[in-house]
Amino acid sequence: LRAGTLEVIVECLTNKHGDLDTTHMHVLFATYRTYTDTRTLIDTILARYRAVIPASLEMTEGVRQKTLKYAFTSFLYSFVL
Repeated sequence: LRAGTLEVIVECLTNKHGDLDTTHMHVLFATYRTYTDTRTLIDTILARYRAVIPASLEMTEGVRQKTLKYAFTSFLYSFVL
């Protein structure tokens, strides 16, 4: 990754199913403070997961929220390790 908007950078870190590509994730977390703040980064990551984990007829809102929480927690957990 050389340059791009925060949304595109976060999009590059996840595939269309929300799976992580950890190749550049550590670089993002090491450098994001030079171009954004923590709240904006978290909001952008959550927006990405909401886009790749859309509500479906079979998924209640409670199940969707748990899925989003798990996906976001996994994203942060992989950063810590």
